[in-house]
Amino acid sequence: MSNKLRILWHSVAPYVRSGYGKVTKNFTTRLAMHGYKIVVSAYYGLEPGGILNYDNVLVVASKAGPFGIHSAAKFARQFKTDIQILHTDWWAFSDFPKLMPFPVLYSPMDHTNYPEEILNFTRMYKAILSLGRFQQKELKERGLNSYYLPHGVDINTFKPLNKEECKERFGIEDKFVFGTVAANSDKEDRKFHAGMMKAMRYFLDQNPDVKDIVWLYHSNPRDPRGMPLSAIAHKWGLDNIIKFMDPSISDILLREEDLAMLYNAMDVHLLCSKREGFGLPILESMACGVPNICHNFSSMPELVKGRGWLVRSLGTGLNLITTPINAECYDEETEILTDEGWKYFKDLNGEETVATLSSSGRLEFQKPTEYIEKKYSGVMFHFKNKEIDLMISPGHNLWVRKWKRRKIPPCKSTSKNAWVKEEWMFTKPERIMGTINSCQNFEFRKAPEDPIIDFKVDEDLFNLAKLVGWYVSEGSCIKRKDRQNTWRISIANENPDYLKEIKEVVESLGYHPIVTKNKVIIHNSKLALRLKNECGRVSNEKKVPLWIKRNEILIKAFLDSYIKGDGHKYSAGMIQAETTSKRLADDLQEMFLKLGYSSYIYKRSFTNSKWKTTYQVRATKKKTVRIWRDPDLVEYEGKIYCVSVPNKILLVRRKGKAVFCGNTAMPDVYDLADKIKDAYFNDKKRERYSKKCRIFARQFNWDDIVIDKFIPILENITEDVLLSRSSSIIMEDLSKHLQSRDEDK
Repeated sequence: MSNKLRILWHSVAPYVRSGYGKVTKNFTTRLAMHGYKIVVSAYYGLEPGGILNYDNVLVVASKAGPFGIHSAAKFARQFKTDIQILHTDWWAFSDFPKLMPFPVLYSPMDHTNYPEEILNFTRMYKAILSLGRFQQKELKERGLNSYYLPHGVDINTFKPLNKEECKERFGIEDKFVFGTVAANSDKEDRKFHAGMMKAMRYFLDQNPDVKDIVWLYHSNPRDPRGMPLSAIAHKWGLDNIIKFMDPSISDILLREEDLAMLYNAMDVHLLCSKREGFGLPILESMACGVPNICHNFSSMPELVKGRGWLVRSLGTGLNLITTPINAECYDEETEILTDEGWKYFKDLNGEETVATLSSSGRLEFQKPTEYIEKKYSGVMFHFKNKEIDLMISPGHNLWVRKWKRRKIPPCKSTSKNAWVKEEWMFTKPERIMGTINSCQNFEFRKAPEDPIIDFKVDEDLFNLAKLVGWYVSEGSCIKRKDRQNTWRISIANENPDYLKEIKEVVESLGYHPIVTKNKVIIHNSKLALRLKNECGRVSNEKKVPLWIKRNEILIKAFLDSYIKGDGHKYSAGMIQAETTSKRLADDLQEMFLKLGYSSYIYKRSFTNSKWKTTYQVRATKKKTVRIWRDPDLVEYEGKIYCVSVPNKILLVRRKGKAVFCGNTAMPDVYDLADKIKDAYFNDKKRERYSKKCRIFARQFNWDDIVIDKFIPILENITEDVLLSRSSSIIMEDLSKHLQSRDEDK
């Protein structure tokens, strides 16, 4: 093997008008100039069977297998490549590292909390190249080291030009020009098109004297793969503000030189994506001396901080499919489970942790990173059936799994059709509105996975929890009339076996109970007062102490006693308990959820004033609930609430029905509007940022990045390749030796 590696680069073709296409072109052609043999395995951009030479780079069409990876594996060996670089959304290519001899990952990582199953196959790569420091840090925290290899910019093309001439080129003389260069090819509004338009509308409403704005929008507004940008612009009254580029020019004909002129026509580039792996349009506009307004998350602060405006984030982290145009939240009647019990959002004090769903599906309490409270007037989506009650504003994250009725082979089913489950996903109510029918529906998650209990508790504490369960279900605390300041505990039950069990629990704690035909009596004022203070005295005051609710083993001990005293287990697996204490009903539901049950509360009220309102708490091991009809659209006026947490999924309830649902995670529209205002009015800051942008962008010249960063990385990898090649040869020789020995025998 020569010192120059043979490289297979699996991505889109180098002439494709996309970020991946641009990076593929600039890296592969420059590496070829330095003597590297490059084969671009193009899963997009070349017809099946196609092969061509593109500036000394061999481009072959890869179509076999998911995203062409089977073709890529064949070409990796056919062209005797030493390393195989994947440059695309790697989380969709789980088999790539398994099929390649020496796989190298060069893919954007634009959020946090990636699922463990993705990280598992990420660890199979021989080397990882990070686009930014954000990605390096995220990988490092998960035990993965990586090389730093940022994208670049052609500073000979993207440079400051005469701004007035560029504005004249696009017919926008004497205007203040905001601009956006962004793709519109996903159903997820990752680029935050809708949010940016909402923020612009808010800015214009707050500043009615501003009349000289034009917004150059370099994106296809009618791309069927993406958002209906023209309709969104019309909704926010921006038809006369936004000037969309001709879609045919956007997708095909615009040269790099024309794009540089477009940037130079802008006074400010507005790209407030929810997340970015790098952000080529940001860097290209900066090279032209145009400052940016961006989201303060993922890679964007690395480029923009101190050289533009960073928009406050309403939560960060796993943010896969969200399309909000405002802080999308829950209504006033929604509660959230905290480490202090159920609370309305308005009652949160900032000290609590809240219940979330981890990537492994278990309950995990986290500290919120943001708290949202806003006035809202408009439509809310109301999902309601016997087991769930959820009211959210449009665009809020739902955590659902789709069910579809699909045809399957007759040999595998006795019917022609079967329901097939898809993966859990984030989506929003608009996306599923009108799609629920006899052939498709969705299910919500109502319960976490069962907890992993690998610890022990003190035996006395365990038995005390059991006693508390008996007391809360059937016990009372009575002040003795014959002795001053003396109390006793009475636990009623007519089952002789249960009376015996109560007696044994009490005795294990060192007390001496009196057992009658239908009750157990304990004469101990200290214990009685403790139970009275921690658990309540009479039935409608009963509650469960925090020290029990925070330990799964103690919860089990408590519920075992409580259900025997005041509950019922049905043969179908459902458990039901009834109480007149609202606080106790809340506690019971919380504890069932912590043990992996789904649970809801049914309130029973009576017209007869002599009968007390009761609460039935029902629990089952059923983790999900399917919805069979569209949500109701409800006009709402009031406050809406949410919090942001790293796990992105909250445990909430409304009217006693608990369900997991998404949290707010996006740039803050109103902070974005403030940044637009500052960018428009503050000439000195804009000019200062412009100078800093030009200087900063020079370090990202493509030629310099290839020479100073990429080639040294490849030289380091060469040593690993040689070692891997030597190991393979040794194993091959050993295999041949063993085979020969067996033949001789």
